[in-house]
Amino acid sequence: MMDNDAWINPNRDFRQRLHGYPPPPPPPPRPTQPHTVSGQPRLLQCSVVNLNPFEERNTILELEQANQKLKDMNQELREQLEDIMEPREMRHDFMCPNHQQQLQILSWEKDCPQMMDDSRLVQMLKQKICPHEDPFMEKSQKELQQMRLSFERKKTSITEVWDGMSEVHMSLTDQTEGLLNLKKDIGDVLKEVEDIRMEILRDKARYHTLTRKGLLMQKKKPSQPPPQMSR
Repeated sequence: MMDNDAWINPNRDFRQRLHGYPPPPPPPPRPTQPHTVSGQPRLLQCSVVNLNPFEERNTILELEQANQKLKDMNQELREQLEDIMEPREMRHDFMCPNHQQQLQILSWEKDCPQMMDDSRLVQMLKQKICPHEDPFMEKSQKELQQMRLSFERKKTSITEVWDGMSEVHMSLTDQTEGLLNLKKDIGDVLKEVEDIRMEILRDKARYHTLTRKGLLMQKKKPSQPPPQMSR
């Protein structure tokens, strides 16, 4: 039956090569609050150590799992980048092929893999690596300038329309005030006409009253005989 050494390394030379290296330096102290992200694999600090076969097998399995997690995370980052940008921009405008690997290495050296999700940091890294190849930034600036000019034109048009509406509103307000004043004047005139009509009616009533009194007085007077002619 094959022992653990033969199962891990059939040629039995892995441990012999490990024994030839000097002892490893002490590991650096761990930070109190390491920067971790959910779903982000923990980067292993590999060094040459003397391990027993069981630990060697566990280390290899752990490295394979970490490598697979890194591949999965890289695929997720690519999918997120494809969702943000168009395929044409992904192929030509976003990153020059000659510096894509350098950009990835530089981002990992910053000990912050999630920085690839931030477009501003990616743009800063891209300018640092290939400052003369920046069509995406130029295109974005041109589009932004066009959008700003279009917005200014629309803003000017809206301002002109608003000024016209303000003038119309002021004109309508003046006309409304004039109509209210005219209505008040017409009301005063109608009131005066009503007063005159009532005065005329009172005069007519007084006239009829006097006329009836005169007729009654004439009826009450005795009839006098006509004077006799002397002979």
